[in-house]
Formats: sequence, C-alpha cells, structure tokens
Amino acid sequence: MHQYDLYTDFELADLLTKNDEVAFKYLYDKYWDKLYTMASNRLNDAVEGEEVVQDIFLNLWKRRHVFHLKRGFEHYFAIALKYEVINRRAKRVKNEEFQR
Repeated sequence: MHQYDLYTDFELADLLTKNDEVAFKYLYDKYWDKLYTMASNRLNDAVEGEEVVQDIFLNLWKRRHVFHLKRGFEHYFAIALKYEVINRRAKRVKNEEFQR
C-alpha cells in the first residue's frame, strides 16, 4: 500500500490525473475539516459550508484528467474556497432581491 503522506502535492496531483481514488480520498480526508470550518464560518451556515466543500471536491474529481497544480493543494483549496464562497454569497443576494 502507498503511503500518500510521503508524496508531494505535485505527485498527488499526478496520481489524481491517473484516476487514483485513494490519492483523492487522502486529499479529502486531509483537507475536508479545515475547508468545512472555513466555509461554515465565512457563510455563517454549517449546511451551506458542507455543500461548498463537497462542491470543491466534486469539481476536483470531475476535472482530474485536466487538472494542473501550480502551487500546492493548500493554495488550490484556499482559492477554490474563496470563489465558492463568493458565488454562494452572490446567489444569496440574488435570491433576496428576487423575493422582494
């Protein structure tokens, strides 16, 4: 069995492009709690925070064949979270305006 914690982020990204589900699960387990906490706090909503994190990982898996890591997963997930939160907040504003 592979010891995924010994791989660099770039090696893990390469494994993802090769459909390595265990590498994906390793990343999921490693980053999920931190991303969930940050998303929930930024959105003031635990359920929506969970949805954001699930969307981030779903998008990563969907794009795994064309995924290219530039800096590291810490950076990648921070940017992905930032844009997911922005999109969720924008959606909230639209829904509030629509309900008026």
